[in-house]
Amino acid sequence: MSLVTDEWAYALCGGMAATEGFTFGSATVVMGDAGTLIIVEAGDALDRSCVWNADEVRLLGPAPTPVRKRLVEEPWEWGADDTKLPVHLTVRNSEGLVYLGTGSVTRAGTVLRPGSDEHVLTDCVLRLATPLRQSDLDRVPLPSRQQISPTWSGSDR
Repeated sequence: MSLVTDEWAYALCGGMAATEGFTFGSATVVMGDAGTLIIVEAGDALDRSCVWNADEVRLLGPAPTPVRKRLVEEPWEWGADDTKLPVHLTVRNSEGLVYLGTGSVTRAGTVLRPGSDEHVLTDCVLRLATPLRQSDLDRVPLPSRQQISPTWSGSDR
C-alpha cells in the first residue's frame, strides 16, 4: 500500500484525458479503456463508501448507469490486448491518495427504478486481490464492530 498522485492513479485506467468520472454515493469511479479506478474517502461511517476490513471495500450508491454496467453487467469486459480490465481501489486520507490494489465485485445490490424497467446499483462489495496488512489498516479508518448492525448484509467478519 503506497501513497500515489491522482495522475498516477488515473493513468491506471488510461490517463486523466482518456477517462470519465462518476459519483457512486460518496465514492468516485473513474472509467477508461485500460480499467476502472475507485476512490473512497477515509472514514468509519457506515452510511458512506469505505474500506470495510482487510479484504473488502464497500460502496453505497446509488450508482449511475455506466458504473452499474461496468461493475455488474460487464465486469469481464476485455481490453484491447485480450486481458480483463482491472478495478483499482484507492482511499483518500489526510496524507493523500493511498493505493490499495486491485479487486473484484463479490456482491451487488440493485433496485428497480420506479416507473422503469432499469435497475439501479445501490451497493457493491469489492474484494481486494491481496488483503491489507495490519500496518496498512492502521492508515485507514475502519467501521468499528460496535457500529455494524447484524442486519447489514454481506460478509461481515
